[in-house]
Amino acid sequence: MPESTDDERPTMVPRISLGIRGFFKASGAVEWLWWAWRRSSAAFKMCPDPQAIEAELRKLEGEIEAVNEQIAACTDRGTLRAYLRRKEEQLRRKEEQLREKELILLEKELILLRNAAATAGPSVGRAESAAAGPNLQMFWKNLTAAELTTVDDQQVLSLPPGVCFPASTTKLHQLLRRTCYDTAFTKMQDCINEPSSDIRRFLVLGTPGIGKSVFLLDLLHRLACMRRTVVLLSYLTYPSALLFQPAAADGDGGGVFEADNPIEFEEEINDPNTWLLCDSIEFAKADAITVMASSPHAGAYNRFAKTKHLELWMGPWSLEEIRAACRLEPYQAQVDVEMAERLYKAWGGIPRYVLENAKNPSMQRKLDDALGSSDLLAVLRSATQIQTAPEASHKLLHVQVDNACEKTEVVFGSDEIINRVTEKLQANGMVGLRQFLTWSAGEPTVASLRGLLFQAYTFQVLARGGTFRVRDLTASAIGGGSHEVVLPQMSRLDVQDLSAAEAGCLVIPARKNFPAIDCMVVLPAHGGVLTPSKRLLMIQLTVAASHSVCGKVKENALAAQLKLLPPTIRRLKAALLFAMPPDVFDRIGAQKMSGTGPLSDMPQYALEVPISGFSESTNMSNASSGVNTSSASSMQDSRCSGRVSHERRSGDVSSSAVLVRPHLSSCLPTRLGRRSLPLGDITRQAVRGAIVPTRSLGPW
Repeated sequence: MPESTDDERPTMVPRISLGIRGFFKASGAVEWLWWAWRRSSAAFKMCPDPQAIEAELRKLEGEIEAVNEQIAACTDRGTLRAYLRRKEEQLRRKEEQLREKELILLEKELILLRNAAATAGPSVGRAESAAAGPNLQMFWKNLTAAELTTVDDQQVLSLPPGVCFPASTTKLHQLLRRTCYDTAFTKMQDCINEPSSDIRRFLVLGTPGIGKSVFLLDLLHRLACMRRTVVLLSYLTYPSALLFQPAAADGDGGGVFEADNPIEFEEEINDPNTWLLCDSIEFAKADAITVMASSPHAGAYNRFAKTKHLELWMGPWSLEEIRAACRLEPYQAQVDVEMAERLYKAWGGIPRYVLENAKNPSMQRKLDDALGSSDLLAVLRSATQIQTAPEASHKLLHVQVDNACEKTEVVFGSDEIINRVTEKLQANGMVGLRQFLTWSAGEPTVASLRGLLFQAYTFQVLARGGTFRVRDLTASAIGGGSHEVVLPQMSRLDVQDLSAAEAGCLVIPARKNFPAIDCMVVLPAHGGVLTPSKRLLMIQLTVAASHSVCGKVKENALAAQLKLLPPTIRRLKAALLFAMPPDVFDRIGAQKMSGTGPLSDMPQYALEVPISGFSESTNMSNASSGVNTSSASSMQDSRCSGRVSHERRSGDVSSSAVLVRPHLSSCLPTRLGRRSLPLGDITRQAVRGAIVPTRSLGPW
């Protein structure tokens, strides 16, 4: 007998059924039943084993990791690096295809089981078929008895003694309930309870390692207290699934049930009152309220993202949260506060590396591997599309989030990462650093990264001295043009307060919260017509045409700092300079002062920091625009070196001096609107520290 296809009903049946066929000839029931049985049987045989697919996925993940290691090892062979990078992308695409194939197979199997259940009669009770082990039963029974306490001003959820959370990489007895957990749950409830809203799917994203899985465990506790049915899918146990059912009002029933495949809980998954929690597992079709937590890799949730959903972001942990977590189990016996602070200074707020793997050398080396990437510029550029960025990017770049669980910007993970990235980009005459600053102009999504790297670059350029274009901002409204200033070569002096300032140095306040200014310069006295005496330059750095100088509080704090200056410097006439890249220089105007402090009466000037690649800086004869690292040998002491010392990178969290300060503007315009101002006939005076204007500038 020929095989029947999926698209046509059979016209013949085996001879063994002829008698029965004759009996049911009028109804044709046997033909129908035979065709249905053959079709479902063939479909089952055609379905590959999901466990085999999982094994192939694990094999692919190992291959991807091996390719990553090969890429990190190749630092000099450009062709091989490009090949390996293409190979890695091919493997990732194959992995995504396999995961989609697996989901399709699961959905097909779900349909087949549903059809089989329709003809097999009532299903066997949960208690007899899939009861979970005693540890899970004990967890579910005691979950509502968990105690919410406060540790170092942070909320902590603690289970009764001897009880641990399931689906966790560690034996988690306590968890930190972050403020963003409350915000995310509130927004979910608002969507579900709002009659006009049909959003019942939520995608929780964040930098890898910040504890999105822990949020799902915290959510499980909230739902248990609300007596909700929950299905939990975790990448740690997939394709196995857990079903948590509350007991009836009289205490009967309920419990935890375990299945080898989530489709066995098809009835609950398609119940709109059930909550489906997916930890890095994509489940695109379900009537249940679905929460998926994932790292920001678009390939991990392609199908989920195509459905109607609300996207919620969670940011890295604060130092206060890390300190509080050090007092919880299991970290209390493994990581002391000093170690956690040191690792926080290196990694930023990623508990996977600061707490969970604090003493794991292979995990700690991953930061060095990422910083040693052969194509660091590509890693930085991936900040514009962080959801498709390579793995190394997430070690260096973190997603910042506001109080509403919305993504705001991508920033460097820590000060140490900033310093080490800057050091690497400064190699070869700062070519890499200039390339990034040029490329990032007009890219709002990387404005913060650009501001931080621009600050490090500017400190180097100013210390080396040279000729710079300047504009009088107070005169710009009536046609003030560009002028030139020649700065001397200076040693770099990092200070905790201004009492240590010296003339002839680029004075850089080392404290991150130093008020109002980024650095200052004391110009030496010369006999020129414009600079007959010394001059104090207060310098702010910005990458935006509109720059908020400071409020009244900061101006008052700056006034207190200026009183600490040595008397010989404090008596000098001061000016306020805004140092900026070429794409902003011609567009910035006078900045408003919000207070009545020392900056309010200072004349304002814009100073262009030249960067190779901008047309505005091609006419400049700035000695620093072609910086060569070989000239650094002339500045040997620690004050004039452009590098950040090891002590400054690994010192005390509260008092260490840091190179990059975060109060730079993090907003860039999307339209550059450049215009070139004619320099006219410039008479250059070969005197360091003199300003020679194209027009009369008046006393400066």
